[in-house]
Amino acid sequence: MSAKTFEGSVSIVLNTKGEVALKKDNAGKFTATDAPEIYKLMKEFGKGKKVGINKYSLFTPTGGTEPVLLANRYGNPYIALLPKRAEGDTGGKRTVTKLA
Repeated sequence: MSAKTFEGSVSIVLNTKGEVALKKDNAGKFTATDAPEIYKLMKEFGKGKKVGINKYSLFTPTGGTEPVLLANRYGNPYIALLPKRAEGDTGGKRTVTKLA
């Protein structure tokens, strides 16, 4: 099962464990199009308040450079740093070629 783009609004919060985290929020300021800004602000808040970022709010695989706002299997938002896609690559399904 692959992750899906988060649809809705989110807020950046300081959770009960003292970590910077993302939270679903209907009145939130940020949406999926603001992913680079969300990532930048999460890092700034973490440094400014001298706290870490919640492990479920940020996923950083090897080689990832582009922040994207995704939804986990429970529908909660998180930022994933994914490798940059080539121009024109939509990442859509590949076509099947009938051979016989």
